[in-house]
Amino acid sequence: MQNYDIEMWRYARELKTPSSNPLLGHDHRANRRAVLQTVEIRLDDHGLRGVSRGPRPPGRRRIMVLGGSIALGWGVPEAETMQRSSSACSVTEDKPSRCSMRALATTTRNVTPNGT
Repeated sequence: MQNYDIEMWRYARELKTPSSNPLLGHDHRANRRAVLQTVEIRLDDHGLRGVSRGPRPPGRRRIMVLGGSIALGWGVPEAETMQRSSSACSVTEDKPSRCSMRALATTTRNVTPNGT
């Protein structure tokens, strides 16, 4: 395991940029990647974790998971994040796959429930 403080410093330096919105504090840099806590974090063209998604296909829903490090999946390989898990569909003989949802991950700065 890497030193947490150093990894957080690297995360801020390699994947974040100050936000023009003072309520946010920072934004993720688009199309960046870094290996942090021995796990690759890659950001798409919107600064969301994972691959670029392109336009939403008709009939398909997207759910955005908004939160902090848990929503991002800090320290978790991308394939094991809750967004990837929630996007999985079960397929059985009597129930064909009907994958119509895609979960997206984004994070906010670390804030308390009252916004401070």
